[in-house]
Amino acid sequence: MTDETQGPEPIDEAAAPSVARVSPYHAVTGRILGVWTMPTSLLGTQHDPFYPEEVDGTTHYIDVSTGQLLERPPLDLQVSKTELVADGEDFVAVTGVPVGCPVITPAGRFIVDDGVLEFATVHEGPHRLFFDAFPERQGEVIVHAR
Repeated sequence: MTDETQGPEPIDEAAAPSVARVSPYHAVTGRILGVWTMPTSLLGTQHDPFYPEEVDGTTHYIDVSTGQLLERPPLDLQVSKTELVADGEDFVAVTGVPVGCPVITPAGRFIVDDGVLEFATVHEGPHRLFFDAFPERQGEVIVHAR
């Protein structure tokens, strides 16, 4: 018995649409939102702003006034200490936090309004504090409570 079926038709590479990988960004802040892969023929139909290449949003952003790709500067945090007593009174002070910076702690999300975060806890173990002060790069501080 012979199999009379055939596989799929060969693809004509010249006829296949070319695709592009581009990076959409927030029109006001320039924060890169991800990466799109799409046929190049559809690029002109996009209403959202995008950078014409794939870009890592953790390290770069777009200057919306010029369309220029810029590197995100590091967040310059200073930590008073990395270990504390888990008594609810001993605290770690994190300075250099930009005003208005959102911080995620084990206790929730907060906004720093004076450039300093004071963290205390009654729970032993490691505690991760995340800082997102765009356009600076995200920062993280790990505090060990004993």
